[in-house]
Amino acid sequence: MRYLIILALVAIVSACGSRQYPMTLEADPMRVPAENLSRFEREVTRAIAAIEKEYGATIGVSLKDDSLEYNYNGDRLFHAASTMKVPVMVAAFRLAETGYLSLDQTLTVRTQFNSIVDGSPYEVAPRAFVRERIGEQVPVRDLIREMIQVSDNVATNLLLERITSAYVTRTMRDLGSNDGYILRNLEDGVAFRFDISNKLSPRDLTNIARAIQLNQAASSISCAEMREILGGQQHRTMIPARLPQGTLVYHKTGSITGHRHDTGIVSTHVGNYYLTIMTEANDGDSVPVNVIAELSEKLYTEWTFLRE
Repeated sequence: MRYLIILALVAIVSACGSRQYPMTLEADPMRVPAENLSRFEREVTRAIAAIEKEYGATIGVSLKDDSLEYNYNGDRLFHAASTMKVPVMVAAFRLAETGYLSLDQTLTVRTQFNSIVDGSPYEVAPRAFVRERIGEQVPVRDLIREMIQVSDNVATNLLLERITSAYVTRTMRDLGSNDGYILRNLEDGVAFRFDISNKLSPRDLTNIARAIQLNQAASSISCAEMREILGGQQHRTMIPARLPQGTLVYHKTGSITGHRHDTGIVSTHVGNYYLTIMTEANDGDSVPVNVIAELSEKLYTEWTFLRE
């Protein structure tokens, strides 16, 4: 009965998300000259379309700053992979501010979890830090750091069980991320076979990144700590890889078969922008990381042209 209810929920959400997602561009005409805006739209859209054609992929991009928002499949839902760890982090900090959770509270590390579908057990392989502490008590703050910086799935599942998927999704709604949803722990193979997965849109993630930068995701102290955690990301082969030296990127990557994503805050010499790139290869082979890095570089070039 439980999995039938879940399947019905996913079917309803999927039906609501079956619409087309065209390119959209909005800007403050008093701050962005029309001719520059036309160039941005033309060059960026052309670059994305070329990648889609070459790799047989669907690309989603959402870029926003204080006066411009560009979306290409911005509201399309993608398998979130590890980008879902960003809203999990935000939810943890917000819950801590209510007093219901303490970041210094400890959770017992274990590697066995149960499927959301039928309760069957499955094992998740941890990264080094967590692996060395199986059976021990680890502070929530340390688990958040491991979840984001090295993308530890055991840390994520332990946190998600404490916070709940429903609270994470509610947190997203509070931040203006209205497309996606978090339903389950990671590596739940039974749920995956039923197409029960966490899904997010590029716009969802860009809105969350912006909220973290502007201290709207939580208190200013919490947001500063979240930015510091994102800034320690160990996987830096996509958004930041080809950007000029001195550009700071606070971000989170995600990948699963056929999907590669990156999302975060890009801090440049002329200001900040918030960027999400999500890719889904139709034939199962993921879009190469260097291609995503090149697209990030193109977005940087065209965005800074608007600002300089």
